[in-house]
Formats: sequence, structure tokens, C-alpha cells
Amino acid sequence: MPGRFVVLLVLGFALLAGGCNTHVSDKSLEPISLGELQLLVNRAKAQPRALLLVDPRPQPEFQAGHLPRAMRRDLPPLEQKDLGLDPAMKDFETIVVYGDDPGSPLAPAMAKRLLLLGYERVRLFVGGIKEWTDRGLPLEKGVPPQGS
Repeated sequence: MPGRFVVLLVLGFALLAGGCNTHVSDKSLEPISLGELQLLVNRAKAQPRALLLVDPRPQPEFQAGHLPRAMRRDLPPLEQKDLGLDPAMKDFETIVVYGDDPGSPLAPAMAKRLLLLGYERVRLFVGGIKEWTDRGLPLEKGVPPQGS
């Protein structure tokens, strides 16, 4: 009988720990390489819901140049957890967040915040715009048309 109690106690703690995953750290971030990102970008041409690129940089920087089909988003407040997922973002297979370069603090902050808010399959393109343009890949300028 005491063995059964211990098993139930351990299971109870495991369930509580698994259901309360509110801690997100740098270790929670899954990086994506430029090669993997290029494959996803190409796939998204035929399957637009395969990839959402999120750019958390300020509007003037975004307008000066961003990855193709990227969506600019401000860092959402933590209180937004209760509002549910943004309908414009929730149905994508993969969300990739990027910033200017590997030293950009906004990109990992945005990726962690999205994970905290309940988005799944969030990846971080650490190299950002610098790695993208260093490889000769094009940027878009201005604001993308609505719905893209």
C-alpha cells in the first residue's frame, strides 16, 4: 500500500509540473539555420501557412528592409496571455522570429514571449538580417500589403 501512495504522489507532481510550464529561458529557444529557413521560405510560396516570419524591430527599420513576407509585430505584453492567440498568427505551422544580427535582443525576447503566450513551433533565426543579406538574399522594403 505505501508503494502505491508513492507512485500516486510522484504521478501527481509530474502532472502538476507538466501542466505549469510557465518558465521560458534561452534554452527554450530552438534556433533555425539559414539553410532550413530558406527551405521553409520556398515551401511557404506554395503553402503560405507553412511559415510566418516575425520581425520585432521598430517600424522605420522594418520599412527600410525586412525578410520577404515578414510581419512586423511589437513585443506583446505578458498580460495578453488571457486574450488568446492572435488570429493573424495562430494557424501557421512554424513561426520564425529574427532581428538585425546575432546580438539583437529583440528577436530572442519576442520568441520567448510567443512561447509564453502559447504559440508552438517558434524558432529563432539568430543570424537575422545581417546573415540573410551577407548571403546575397533580397530584402523587401516598405509595408507588405494587407493579408500577406
